[in-house]
Amino acid sequence: MKKPDELIKKVGGVSSIIFISSICFFFANIFLGRYLSKSDYGYFQFIRTVTFIIPSVVVLGMDISFIRFFSQSDISNYNWLRNIVISIRNTSIISLPIVILVVVLYHITFFHGFLIYIILILYSFLILSNSILRLNSKYFTAQFLTSGWRIIFFLFIVLLFITNYLTKKYVVLFYFLSFLIFVLFGIKFLLSSPKGQERVSNTLLFKKGLLFFFITISGMIMTQLDRFFISKILGFKALGIYVAVSVVIITVFNLMSTSIGFVLMPYLAKGKKIKKKLMYILIPSVMLLLSIIFIFFTESMNHFFYKGRYDGHQNLIVLFVAIGVLQFFYNIMYFSLGGIGTKLDFTKFFFSIGLSIVVFVVLCVILLPKLNILGAAIATAISWLIRDIGGIIILRKKRLHV
Repeated sequence: MKKPDELIKKVGGVSSIIFISSICFFFANIFLGRYLSKSDYGYFQFIRTVTFIIPSVVVLGMDISFIRFFSQSDISNYNWLRNIVISIRNTSIISLPIVILVVVLYHITFFHGFLIYIILILYSFLILSNSILRLNSKYFTAQFLTSGWRIIFFLFIVLLFITNYLTKKYVVLFYFLSFLIFVLFGIKFLLSSPKGQERVSNTLLFKKGLLFFFITISGMIMTQLDRFFISKILGFKALGIYVAVSVVIITVFNLMSTSIGFVLMPYLAKGKKIKKKLMYILIPSVMLLLSIIFIFFTESMNHFFYKGRYDGHQNLIVLFVAIGVLQFFYNIMYFSLGGIGTKLDFTKFFFSIGLSIVVFVVLCVILLPKLNILGAAIATAISWLIRDIGGIIILRKKRLHV
């Protein structure tokens, strides 16, 4: 009997935890969108956006640097724990002025600002721990750390709902507790991982992944920039509508692309290849099928989930399907470059993303005042298309398959 492809087997294991955690977070979002006011729902989604994007920035690309440097040798020979401690120290310093700026610009309460700051440090630790565990081929455990908090958060939301404490105040508090619990798990897993005495400076690691760091932060900013614009220009209520309409579509596309990409980067970094059938037939076919399903059935699903609170946005749905597909292929390109990209590749990809961000900002300034949240979706779709075209041009000469 023919053995399953190694990449598919590993993706399958990672996908199970991503699937469970994503479904839990999906239903947590449904609960919140269904029972919080649109403004409070948007407020939480903004906090979620801040705590999602900023950790990937303030770790300074060290998570990627770990993989690119340590994958070329035996990680158990290095004192990688020292690198994590130094990175967390730097993260706590860099995060503080960013949080202060967010609190002032978006009128976040002081208490919630404090919780955001702590979450940034906790999530940064989980991101770095994730890389170390992946390098030890503990893919499932690594993904459990960075995704499992969503399961706990969902259980907390159910508890708040049952006890009639489902308010903005308690939702943010238990969001923080979800990360805290998983950091304790992370410490346990890290302490049981093998490490040696050889030291590598964080400066050297930072230089190793510098260009990819810029790609990471520009890509992350681009993914979430629409929410910052909507929150500032249109308010948290508009953001609540924007997120509620898109959550089903974006959850599925991100779930699939993250599952594949999570394993793909270290897989390619070790010189392995992808099956051509998987790359050119299976994945595009699944994308096409999902797109058709979402275009015709998302409105009905949203009506059921939110009791009709977010009906009447079919134009947005079509745009979000396009955005979901574009995000899927971007994630695949991003992780592929992380595994095999050269310095020149990173430079080109960074500038293509930078161009896309400029296009997005210009379109937002023009379209948001005229078309409301529909304008944000149009700006996102156009700019992400430009970004993906740049990635395709860069990767077209890379031999990723066998």
